[in-house]
Amino acid sequence: MHYDAILLVSFGGPERVADVIPFLENVLRGRNVPRERMLHVAENHYHFGGRSPTLSVGGFVAAMAIFLGGALLLGLMFALLGPFLVR
Repeated sequence: MHYDAILLVSFGGPERVADVIPFLENVLRGRNVPRERMLHVAENHYHFGGRSPTLSVGGFVAAMAIFLGGALLLGLMFALLGPFLVR
């Protein structure tokens, strides 16, 4: 099989500890989630140094796409700056 591109659509995630709470507040905006629950979820992110493992997987896929000579389309639903799609 031959592929021209890889499309990776991700939920997104924080990149460092300081991004965890703003990221979760963005994701949970308009939803009735108790703050205690959000703080519990934040602890899971802190376990990984504040960085979402999803971002590392995305970086690996991007590297493979470049190595294989294909294009990569990456979409992050909940980035700190808002949803975006890059090519």
